[in-house]
Amino acid sequence: MLESARRSGETTEPNGWPMPAVRPYIAARLANPIDNNNNNNHNTLLLKRILDDEQKLDILLDIQDNPHKPTRQVAADNDVIKTSILRLLKNEKYRPYKIHLVQELNDDDPDCRLEFCEIMANRCQDNPLFITFILTFVLNGTTVNKQNCRYWSTENPH
Repeated sequence: MLESARRSGETTEPNGWPMPAVRPYIAARLANPIDNNNNNNHNTLLLKRILDDEQKLDILLDIQDNPHKPTRQVAADNDVIKTSILRLLKNEKYRPYKIHLVQELNDDDPDCRLEFCEIMANRCQDNPLFITFILTFVLNGTTVNKQNCRYWSTENPH
């Protein structure tokens, strides 16, 4: 009936109500089932959401071995979707901790800081272009990317 209504161009149901825009889409999907070999199959994605005990154990061992591993990578390695990984970690009381780099303070730090500030103030007066907005400070010759780094653990690592 929906197919005949679509062909005839009708926009109302038999009871006079307007035909929802979703109905023709559903009718078309039912008329042309998705090939099971297609990677975009919605039914395959639904199956990947359900985790059995063995998959859960594999995922938790993977996180325990490498807590810095992104959840997208864990999902790709275990052939499940990312939300299933996040749901499992939440149920197992895992939390993402962001790493913050801090320095230990020593007793002579206030004197060193004051001396550094005086030196920098003198250099800025001598050369106004000494410090610009494009200046980048790098530690030990390597850059530290801590923007997207998360540490998955059941306890706070700090």
